[in-house]
Parts: sequence; C-alpha cells; structure tokens
Amino acid sequence: MRIKAVIFRIILLIAFSEGIIAAQSGKNEYLSNQFLQSTLSAKLHLSKQHFKLCQGVQTIGDNSYWLWSVFNSTAIQDSGYWYNSSQHNNLSSSYKLLLYHAIVRANADNCSLNNAILKYADAQDYYAWNKTYDNLISELKAGKPMTITADTSFVERNATETFNERIVIKTTFDHLAIFSSYPLSQTDTLNSELKSYNPWFTPCFLTEAYENIDNRMLSPEDWECAFNSSGYLTGITIALIVVDKGTIAITVSCNTGETTTLTQITSPIMLGVLVSGIKEYMR
Repeated sequence: MRIKAVIFRIILLIAFSEGIIAAQSGKNEYLSNQFLQSTLSAKLHLSKQHFKLCQGVQTIGDNSYWLWSVFNSTAIQDSGYWYNSSQHNNLSSSYKLLLYHAIVRANADNCSLNNAILKYADAQDYYAWNKTYDNLISELKAGKPMTITADTSFVERNATETFNERIVIKTTFDHLAIFSSYPLSQTDTLNSELKSYNPWFTPCFLTEAYENIDNRMLSPEDWECAFNSSGYLTGITIALIVVDKGTIAITVSCNTGETTTLTQITSPIMLGVLVSGIKEYMR
C-alpha cells in the first residue's frame, strides 16, 4: 500500500509594514532554511557540508525501487545546503563509465577489472542496494522521538534603517531515523527481496581506481574526468534522514513584524540526505 504524507502548512503573519516584509521575505526564507539545516546537522551530529536538506516536503516512496533510485542519484559535493534530487547522473551509470575507461591489465584477484565488469554485467541492469524499503520502514518505526528548539539573532542595516531580526525553530518528530545503505556488492540469501538480485558493485575496484597508484588503473586524463571537483563521480549518497509524524515551526521576527510557518507531518517524509565524497566514502 502506498504511504502518503498529509502535510498542513499554516503561515501566520503579523506585519506593521507589508512592503518592507515583502522585500525581506526572500532573504528571511534563505536564512531560515540555512539555520534549520545547521541546527539539524548539529543535533544529529552530522557534518553541515555533508547533510543536504530537502526542499519543501518530500514524501517517501512505496517500494525498494524508489529507495534505490534516491541512493543511486549521484551526490554533489558543494557548499550549498539543498539536496539536489536530479537523476541526470547516477552512481550505477558513472561506475559503468569508470569500468569502461579502466586500463586492462593482468590481475587475477577479486579486484580485477575483468571480475568487476562480469559482476556489473550479471546485475542485468537491476542495481540494488544492500537494504530494502521494508528495512527503511522497520528502522523508522524503531526510531526515537526528537524535539529541537533553537534560535538565533542578528542585525541588518541599510542606508536608512536598522533591522533587529530573530529566527526561532521548534520541531518535534515522533520517529526519526538515519537510514544508511550501500550498493549491493555481495549476494544476500537471507533477505527475501535481495536474494533475487545479483550484486553489481566492487568496492575494492573503486578504491584502486581512485588511488590509481602509478596510473595503473586509469590514465591521468580519465582520472580527472571521474574524480576531480567537476567529475562524474565526486560523491555518493550514503544515508537518508527520514521522520514520521511531527511539526516544524519557523518564526521570523524583526522590527516590522513576525511570520510563523508551521508544517504538520502526519506520515513519513524524507527530511534530507547525507552525502559523502569518494575519498571519505572509502575510509
């Protein structure tokens, strides 16, 4: 059965000067979301650089294909706080490209290019991760409740006025889980769903390709195309931050008035994702 989230957004506005609040609203929204992301990062003990906040409310899907597509979405390592959900690039296709560009050489161990290619081909275009949708729901139901209250104040000045501004965040979640999963690299006969899927990922091949000692795995040009800051394989999504039932209230107040945005969550949603650079992922 498909799980749908029912969300109510209530915006309360107490304003003394509508024109000024309209001019400030875009900046206030940016600062509010930035403060929400940094507050959640600190509370969850996550790196601000690696935790990416979902824009708006993203309901979770209803099967493992949806789950794996989120993990498959190639993570972007940047300084922003928004999660980019684009499927324009994905890990499985980027990994295939890496296999294509790798240098063929004699190697009989499990990390050889030949073994990595055969494993990838055996997946027959079905790229599973090592956890399923049922695992996600189970971990979320077992997730502990969390309450967060935080505020910050700052002063802004323009040519004629000074604004004393304050942001207050109050959130409550009945259940919160940081759900991690990794590309399927070995057969899982114990999981009733995963036993139908062949592994496709060879972690040690990726490690050797990244380290590229003496350019044995990739030419310098192909390594740059894959792993430099604008390459096709710069980051991996390693966890989803999911919550079930609760509220998110953000109040922004200044000289000109006060605005409160209240989001009520009645079913599971994805709050954000945790991404990792390739170097950190291989540790």
